[in-house]
Amino acid sequence: MKHTLLLLATAALLSACASSTTPTNPNGDDDFPEIGGLLSITGSWNTLGTTADAAARIAINDLNSKLEAQGSSKRFMWRLYDTKLEANRAQTSLTDAISNGVRVVIGPQSSAEASAILSTANAQEVIVVSPSSTAGALAIENDNLLRMCPSDQQEGPAIAAMMRAEGRNIVVSVARDDIGNRGLASSVRADMKANGGDVVGGFEYAVTTTDFTAVVEQLRTEVGIAVGIYGIDKVAVYNPAFDEAAQLAAAIPVTDTLLRGVRWYGGDGTVESAALLAQAEFFEQVGYACPNVGIGDAVERAQPVIATIEQQTGLTPDAFALSTYDAVTLVGNTILELGNAATADALRTGIVARAENYQGISGDATFNAAGDRKNGIYNMMGIRMVNGQPTWVVIGTFDPVNGYRAE
Repeated sequence: MKHTLLLLATAALLSACASSTTPTNPNGDDDFPEIGGLLSITGSWNTLGTTADAAARIAINDLNSKLEAQGSSKRFMWRLYDTKLEANRAQTSLTDAISNGVRVVIGPQSSAEASAILSTANAQEVIVVSPSSTAGALAIENDNLLRMCPSDQQEGPAIAAMMRAEGRNIVVSVARDDIGNRGLASSVRADMKANGGDVVGGFEYAVTTTDFTAVVEQLRTEVGIAVGIYGIDKVAVYNPAFDEAAQLAAAIPVTDTLLRGVRWYGGDGTVESAALLAQAEFFEQVGYACPNVGIGDAVERAQPVIATIEQQTGLTPDAFALSTYDAVTLVGNTILELGNAATADALRTGIVARAENYQGISGDATFNAAGDRKNGIYNMMGIRMVNGQPTWVVIGTFDPVNGYRAE
């Protein structure tokens, strides 16, 4: 409850400055480009939006401190837009940012938003650096979208490996109907089948769904079929979603021994979400393990930024939020190196090249050919009671070399 209240208070404060320029030093060079932010501050997945915004502002301050120490009058500024995790808002926000001279934006968070703005970004020569979009359909070489996280082509096999390690090799998926979460469901299903498992049913619900009664009924039917064939200990429910997963959980009666008796797993869109803590009893009962991109040996480097974000927001930043700091740092230093007049192609090439030698607070930032983070390691997290409070904790890890290991 404490984190929820702090989140609401922080969201209210930050929404007041949404769609506004936030200069660290108003005496800077007016011709120096702003860096735009397309984040969900008051919509779904605002846990990430809030912590990512805080991380970006810290990075802007650090860049400006560097400029001040060099005797430069130039100052970076941060122009934040609250997209509410809605594709149409992301599009209108990007259009407004472009009209104000923004040439690089950090965000958006979801693949649905990234897909909606990509054609505009390509046409208008704007570089988009998302901290958390994972859809494999957006893994496109030489476009203007860079992603600071691995795609679903890495995340899907990671969560499927955890399922198998826990004895679950039959998947029933119930996914939010957007490009990112559909991609995750497809990746998990494909990996399970490729490794000797099977898939039963599987469906999506509309992004506008608020009444989950029909969703629960359909899921109960499909899980019942899977359990009838394979047994309850072999079945996994996979639910790639955002904060609405809490509404889905609330719609499942406490007497439902079938849906509360199978093991559940989630995607990166729900990990460390404060919204899910309201249904902590359900999520702890069914496991609901979610993959959080890990930062490996960067933990010590990240501690000062983590502590500052926690102090400012009351929330612990995940790797997506920390990668926002790295994204702003990479973008800022590339602009300083290439100058204000650099083309979009030059900026993209420069950011990618700089990332190859950059060990940030979110780890190795190297991109692959499609502009996605090359190396993916994951901390599997679940909600557990800690000192009487529902808390997200690490329950396992995955890396491509060692596979899944329980904590």
